[in-house]
Amino acid sequence: MEQHNAEASFAAALKANEYIEQGMLPMWTIYDHPLDFPAHYVVRMHVVDGSGEPKVYRFGVVCLSLEDAREQVPVYCARLPREPADDPNIVETWL
Repeated sequence: MEQHNAEASFAAALKANEYIEQGMLPMWTIYDHPLDFPAHYVVRMHVVDGSGEPKVYRFGVVCLSLEDAREQVPVYCARLPREPADDPNIVETWL
C-alpha cells in the first residue's frame, strides 16, 4: 500500500467525524476494479445529508487487494453486503 493511500484514509476518517457531528451519515463503499481504476480496488466515502441522497466524497483510496481496501475503512464501521440492484463493481458498503 502506498503512503498516500494511508494519508487519504486518515483524511477521510477525520472528515467523516465532521460529517457525523453535523448529523450526516458517512459510509464507505468498496469497488472491485471500477472503470476508472480497472486494475485496482477503490474505497470511496459517500455522505448522506438531510436530503437522503448519498453524495460521493472527492477522492477514493486505490488498493491492490480487497484486504487492503477493507483496512482503509474506519474500525468503528459495520459491513453491509451488496444489494442485488447495486452496481456490479460494488463489493460491500460500510457504515
